[in-house]
Amino acid sequence: MPLDYYCGYPCAVNIKCHHSYRKDMSSLGQPPSLLMTFIKYSFYTSVVLFVLFGILLILHFTFFDIFSFVTGDNGLIPIPSPSTAQTMFTTATATSDISCNFTNVTSDSYTIMFDVYMKGDFYTTNIPRILLYRSDVPLTLKSTDTLDVLTTTFNNSNIIIYLDPTTNDLYVSVLDTTNNRIRSEPITNVPLRTPFRIIVVFSHTFIEIYLAGDLIKVMPFSAGAATIANKTYFFGPPSLVNQSNKIARITYWNSELTSKVVRMFGKQVITTSPFY
Repeated sequence: MPLDYYCGYPCAVNIKCHHSYRKDMSSLGQPPSLLMTFIKYSFYTSVVLFVLFGILLILHFTFFDIFSFVTGDNGLIPIPSPSTAQTMFTTATATSDISCNFTNVTSDSYTIMFDVYMKGDFYTTNIPRILLYRSDVPLTLKSTDTLDVLTTTFNNSNIIIYLDPTTNDLYVSVLDTTNNRIRSEPITNVPLRTPFRIIVVFSHTFIEIYLAGDLIKVMPFSAGAATIANKTYFFGPPSLVNQSNKIARITYWNSELTSKVVRMFGKQVITTSPFY
């Protein structure tokens, strides 16, 4: 017999089968070389990108803006964001009966910005010179009105920005969830006959008031801002006071802008074309 036997089995046949079995199993158990190369270099690329992103974050928060979260904030790399600016009355001042038809307007958690020009003349010494308010319809002031009008005619507006009847002090009035109207401390001596910019960051439990990019007042209201109907709009000065107190470039963001971004917008040069 040509084949040797070992323990009753032909050795040559078994060795050949054994080697063939090992070869087949070995080829099945090893990943293809192209896949291994792809996984290896993908890992290296991910590490490099992660390190690069970390460096960019450090540069962004320490030296200069790298990422742009809001249009116009001077960042180099725009980041997609649901927060977008909407602007009304860019070439003319706001009229008393036309609202700012902003979309996606919420009761709170937003930022509102507008430019103001005061001639300095007073219609009467008792009517609050309302600059901006929220309502479902335009509201009117009467010559006999006093500051009490804020809790009567304007009682459903959860934000009213107005000037004192006899001084150039500015106030922000907020309606909270307990139906209390809370008034900020006065921003005294706002400019006369010179356009200036007001920005209000309206959170659920506080507001920040900026004048010309500087944080002037912070007003907390622990009960939270009152929820108002979705069909409410921002209106400018009522007709009785809008000849001597004008606003323009009303801009709305459906988010609370950071202090850095607010300062950047607040420091921009204000053009006088809508007012003169």
